[in-house]
Amino acid sequence: MEIRINGTTIDFALEAERTLGAVLGALEQECERSGMSINGISIDGTPVPAESLDELFARDADSVSLVELTTVSSADVLSILRELGPRLAAAATPLERVPVLLQTGKDLEVFETIHALSVDLHEFFRALDLAPSLSPGAQG
Repeated sequence: MEIRINGTTIDFALEAERTLGAVLGALEQECERSGMSINGISIDGTPVPAESLDELFARDADSVSLVELTTVSSADVLSILRELGPRLAAAATPLERVPVLLQTGKDLEVFETIHALSVDLHEFFRALDLAPSLSPGAQG
């Protein structure tokens, strides 16, 4: 089985790992030790959505020829969170105007305001999913 992390092939010998779940668990532990968090998985060239992970974990490790992982560093996650904080705080003022905009028929402006907030919240929640991998030393 070939394993690539962020496009780089790594040396990884299967020991007691019989399922793909065991392999991915071992890889996740190694990534976390390096201050990285897995944010994307492809198996044999096919991206794996989060909702398919359970069936993927049960798969026999010998049935897979290529595992590709993308990772993000703790510093990158912190940077994303630091960038989003002020953007989310700035959204408060436009949100306060939504009732008046609705009453005056400015539906497009309401839509744009809510859409911008939802995009920022989506990014924020994705970053929060990665936050448990943050190590205390990575916050600098």
